Amino acid sequence: MRPLVLLWGCLVLPGYEALTGPKEISGFEGDTVSLRCTYKKEMKVHRKYWCRQGGILLSRCGDTVYTNQDQEVTRGKMSIRDSLQDLWVTVTMRDLTLKDSGKYWCGIDRLGRDESFEVKLIVFPVRPPRKEMPSSASKLRTTIKHSILFNRSRSSSVYAHRC
Repeated sequence: MRPLVLLWGCLVLPGYEALTGPKEISGFEGDTVSLRCTYKKEMKVHRKYWCRQGGILLSRCGDTVYTNQDQEVTRGKMSIRDSLQDLWVTVTMRDLTLKDSGKYWCGIDRLGRDESFEVKLIVFPVRPPRKEMPSSASKLRTTIKHSILFNRSRSSSVYAHRC
């Protein structure tokens, strides 16, 4: 039993928590969001990536953007940059739409099992601009004024009927 546990530990523990970052990010339609995935020094030599969950067959990723050294790489609305000196990857998503909401992965491409974590992106709809509403005091005055006029017209018509 011990050799199995040790073997499992050798496979899982070397990169344990070698990559960290936010679990959730959010923005409004049309916004740009950015996040940082921080990694340990031993992961510096590996290629990093950002992808959307929902790959075909065995892949868990669909649209993937990979780093290229210290250069920013852009694919569609997504861009990624590996800051080797600071040990973090910056991911940016531009012109958000409601369809961009979902699960994404920030990962390190390694032989065997990749080191990665899931990030949930929530995109909120843009609210239409509000029309200026009258203040509550103004509403109250208008209501009282209409109420008085209504009551006067009712009482005068009732009075006129009696005569």
